[in-house]
Amino acid sequence: MYDLRRKAAQARAEGKKGVALLMALIMVVLMTAYISEFNYSARARILSAAHARDDMRALYLARSGVRVYMLLLSFGNQIAGNQFVQGMLANLGLNLDGATMICKDLPFFDTAMLRFLVGSDGMNSDEKEEGVMDLLGLGGGGEGEATQPTRSEVQYPGMLDQPTLRRGLLDFEGDFKVECSDETAKIDLNGLAEPTFFTVPLQQHPVALMLFGQLSPEEYDPLFEERLKIDRWELIANIKDYIDPDEQRSHTFGGDEGRQYDDFEPRYEPKDKLFDTVQEVRMVAGVTDEVFGTFGPGWSVHNRSYQVNVNTASPDIVRALIRAIADPSFVTDQAIDARMPSLMIERMIIPFTNADQFIQRIQQPSMAGNSGPQIPGVTVNPDQTVVDRIKKLIRTKSNVFRMTSTGYIGDSARTMDVTIRMRRSTPRWLDWRER
Repeated sequence: MYDLRRKAAQARAEGKKGVALLMALIMVVLMTAYISEFNYSARARILSAAHARDDMRALYLARSGVRVYMLLLSFGNQIAGNQFVQGMLANLGLNLDGATMICKDLPFFDTAMLRFLVGSDGMNSDEKEEGVMDLLGLGGGGEGEATQPTRSEVQYPGMLDQPTLRRGLLDFEGDFKVECSDETAKIDLNGLAEPTFFTVPLQQHPVALMLFGQLSPEEYDPLFEERLKIDRWELIANIKDYIDPDEQRSHTFGGDEGRQYDDFEPRYEPKDKLFDTVQEVRMVAGVTDEVFGTFGPGWSVHNRSYQVNVNTASPDIVRALIRAIADPSFVTDQAIDARMPSLMIERMIIPFTNADQFIQRIQQPSMAGNSGPQIPGVTVNPDQTVVDRIKKLIRTKSNVFRMTSTGYIGDSARTMDVTIRMRRSTPRWLDWRER
């Protein structure tokens, strides 16, 4: 009897041991899952915070790029404003546009490339810094002359035993790249809604004539005749109707300008206000991705004077200007294309100084090479009113620039597009967009 009781007690004890082992295993599994989840969540928070930190640092690097390049543009303006430089160039019959010179000759500023160039010259850090100082005109002279102290020699008063706090040229983490483009070298589409030309017929509107000159080459016939199935003037009218304040279609089409958007999904109305960005032009009926990709690089919406710099404009825009001012009943596209190469070479050697000089040069014949035949000049429109309107939109200096700055550090990168109008005192911000 005693043995039976003992065996029963042992059986109950062994059963309890099994339950305890099972409970222990369950607790181990639950604690493992909890710790793994906690570790993953903590790791995710750390990485998220690190990415947010790098993202913010990249943003400020991009802003720094804008500020640095803006200083370069201001420096160019200061050089051009120097009376000695102006007098010297005036004797040569030239004018210097300092900011344009910077944007044209230094179209981008990349700190990563500077680091590569500085790091691949085989010099030590002191020699590199002295070389940069010499380049900036702050270095010393030759043998026997006083030289600027190196960074290790510069110390602040009261800190004779402490290293300097001065930082080197590229002593920061991350990099930025800034690209500059001349907005004054483009056709400003907002000029189509200029009140001064509100009563002018579309085919005599100076901005519309420049746009037609850009769209007119025969190579674009398949685009308009086969894919868009609209006339060039109809596309120009659509752009004008999208931003002008009235509700009537321009040119000879007539009717309600919003009717073209009835089949759009979702439907929307014309803006009836000026474009804020060039990308808004894609909302216009007929402006497809192909149209915007082909002609969009020559369009702007920030040059509120609506003038085009003939010294920096691309050959396509210069050709559009010539087509706009030429006699439509006499001048052919082939004649303009024949005159363009020599005109571009002439512009490089002797830039235009005013609109009258530009018109005079396009009317002058040129030689096709040293021994080639003479290429006749372009005959301008006999309607002096049209010529005068277009002359008002021709300039030879630039004052509106667009900078695209990208800051990158680690795996983070931030980009901003900034448009400024350079003035003699301080620049004016026209547009600032971060992405």
